Amino acid sequence: MIIALAVFFFGSGKIPQFAKALGEAKREFDSAWRGFGSMTAPLTQPPAPVAPRPATTTFMPPQAPAQPPPLTQEPAPAPTLPVVSSTDPLIVAAKNEGIVTEGKTREQVATELAIKLNNSKHAAETSG
Repeated sequence: MIIALAVFFFGSGKIPQFAKALGEAKREFDSAWRGFGSMTAPLTQPPAPVAPRPATTTFMPPQAPAQPPPLTQEPAPAPTLPVVSSTDPLIVAAKNEGIVTEGKTREQVATELAIKLNNSKHAAETSG
């Protein structure tokens, strides 16, 4: 009955080709199966033993990074400019706070004024 259905669907000329392809597929499967079996065969030589690593018993702390070499020349100091005018708002504010401005640069006066104002602000916050 199965053969009759195959002849009906494929025709009488296709049956030998179908049988040939089926035989080739079976041979290919068998050769692959044998190749798979040889892959699981034991090795002819055992693997070489691996030497154990020696255990370290001392702890070595990390070393500090190397210090950069000292500068051979000192950098040139910034030019100091005397206070230009007593009408400068910064100088007026510094004098109002009791800071001596004579012989100081504008930057020095500004730093002293900022320190004094921060100290007075901090004192006002803690007392009130």
